[in-house]
Amino acid sequence: MDKPRVSIITSLYDGDEHIQEFIEDIVKQTYFSKCELIIVDGASPGNEKEIIEEYSLIYNNIKYFRLDKDPGIYGCWNYGIQHSQGEYITNANLDDKRAYNQIEKFVELLDTNPGVDLVYSYSFVTNQSHENFYRNSSGYQVYPTYPFTKEAMIKCLPGCQPVWRRSIHGKAGLFDTSYKYAGDWEMWLRAVRNGCSFQMIEGVYGIYYMNPEGLSTSKEHQVDRFKEEQKVFWEYTDVYGPKVTEAYSEYFSK
Repeated sequence: MDKPRVSIITSLYDGDEHIQEFIEDIVKQTYFSKCELIIVDGASPGNEKEIIEEYSLIYNNIKYFRLDKDPGIYGCWNYGIQHSQGEYITNANLDDKRAYNQIEKFVELLDTNPGVDLVYSYSFVTNQSHENFYRNSSGYQVYPTYPFTKEAMIKCLPGCQPVWRRSIHGKAGLFDTSYKYAGDWEMWLRAVRNGCSFQMIEGVYGIYYMNPEGLSTSKEHQVDRFKEEQKVFWEYTDVYGPKVTEAYSEYFSK
């Protein structure tokens, strides 16, 4: 294939339950022939490699890297970015799914809007695993997000399936691997601080599985996750400004 336009980065750890349906879903992207799927295995104890290698015999744009030890989700993402070629990048979690035209639609917006660095949209929310964008129990409930403003960056605005320009990392660096839970929020705040602009596209283009055992959602990690969020909040008050800082300062001072 020619040089891919989009690099889809996936971190893998203990993903036996999801890996096959994830690949089956992602290869249905209407833009997949212009993508590379980079799967970074953080020394998973599972047997995902066998399934991935079966698919890589069919799709020569699937690339698999197994690391000797787990660097965490943000370390895997960085490794994937560093070994990717695409002009655009997106992360893809094993248990989240997309509309089949999601990447194509987002690329179209980026291609026609050179001043936009990242595109995101609404996503449906489900509490049930093994669902996809077209067959799910969300009841059309969407994860709350908002059009881009600096003030709105008090949330991790892009959500779980943004598509962004590789050039963001030239301006703001890679993901900070000192974080385990809030590194994507910190990355996007750092990007905005360095002059990057985001745009929300109208409509719903993904589905987010509210995994009770996930890093960002489990009760087990709640205390450590909040500590990281506190650190991010106080580091980036210059981005969302004094009014937002005042509104949330009591919450983040707990």
